Order: sequence, then C-alpha cells, then structure tokens
Amino acid sequence: MGNGIVFTHDNGKSWTEPHNISADFGPASGGLPGPGTGLQLAGGEHDGRLLVISHHGAYVDDYISYSDDDGITWTTNPSPFPTMDEGALTQLPNGSVLANMRHQNSTHIGRGVSISEDGGATFGPLQFDSTLISPVCQASIVSFDGATYFSNPASTTGRDHITIRRSTDNARTWEASLLVHEGPTFGYSCLVKGEILGTQNVGGILYESANQDIAFSQFELNFTAQ
Repeated sequence: MGNGIVFTHDNGKSWTEPHNISADFGPASGGLPGPGTGLQLAGGEHDGRLLVISHHGAYVDDYISYSDDDGITWTTNPSPFPTMDEGALTQLPNGSVLANMRHQNSTHIGRGVSISEDGGATFGPLQFDSTLISPVCQASIVSFDGATYFSNPASTTGRDHITIRRSTDNARTWEASLLVHEGPTFGYSCLVKGEILGTQNVGGILYESANQDIAFSQFELNFTAQ
C-alpha cells in the first residue's frame, strides 16, 4: 500500500492515471491523509503550497507533508506527532498553519494542536485545547473572513451534539458555538470555506446525521454565543 495522486485539467470531468508519490511521503508512506480536505496556503512566502496531514496507523503517528509544485512532488517532515490520529489543517488569519488532531484522551484534555510559523515545514510543540472537547472522533477546521471555524461532536459521552465553534483570535479562544445536530450520529463532518451558490456571509457543514444519513446545512458566519 502506498500514496498516489490524480489530476484533473477539466474541472473534474476526467482524471489522469494515478501518480505514485509514496517515496516522497517517507515515514508517512502508506499512511492515510485526511479524512476531510487538504490545505492550500494563500499569500506570503509560501503562497500556493499544498499541505496534507496523514495518520500512520491508528493512534500511532501523524505526519505533515507539503508540495510547492502543485502536487507533483512532496516533502514530509520526518518528526511525527506521536499517538495522534485523524487530523485537519487550516491557515489561521495571521498566516500561521494550525494542525488539529484526534487522540484517545480528547475526552479529558481536548484536541491536540500544534502551530507552524514557516508554512507547515516545521511545527511547534504539541499542546491540547481543552475547549475542544471530543468523544474521540474526527473533526473539521477552516479559516476565512478573519475567523476560524471548528466542527465536531461537542460531547465527552458520545458522538452527538455536532457543533460549530468560532474563533477570532487565531484559535487561541473560541467565542461562540452553534449546535447543528443534537442527536446521536457517527460524528464526522467537513466545513465549507467561502460562499455557497452566490450566498454571502454563510458557511456550510457536511456531516453524518442520524440514521446513517449525510446532511448539509448552511450557517451564518456571525452566529451568536450559545
């Protein structure tokens, strides 16, 4: 098992044959990027850089890989995040890159987080955000319009209460939360960055709802605290 990438040049109507990039992933080769989206940096020295976070074995290691040539070749940071699992990346409003990761103690100490100040090439020490409680599950994080948004099941007892949180200080604190789905679910979600079908000042969330259904909801960006 390895890592591959495919390209489209016609907005997804057709795709190239897979290109094997396993060697570029080094210790992360065979690991699983995502789930959820990768990240493309905007502005600054590393404008256009692509980044993915891979989990190599369940709660074994997370690795960060990046590409500066539109995904043709990749560089992987050989220093892992031990005991972490499914992760997500976002470029914070101040330009830093934030890694936000699942782990088995998140019900007690919150999500694992780490910051990069060099476009994702290296990351600072692993810390834990106690506000982002979790029943040990995947989560999503995006930044746009000067704010950062995070979604997951906001519970320590089960995969329920799928909630969106908003931060306006580069994910240091979370000023408001919005309950999207209260009941039990499988808990996975993916936040949408940007306008949707011409609407303004809204975001979107794709999530696993009740009865194994996949649901989509829009939300106002300036929702009030709950």
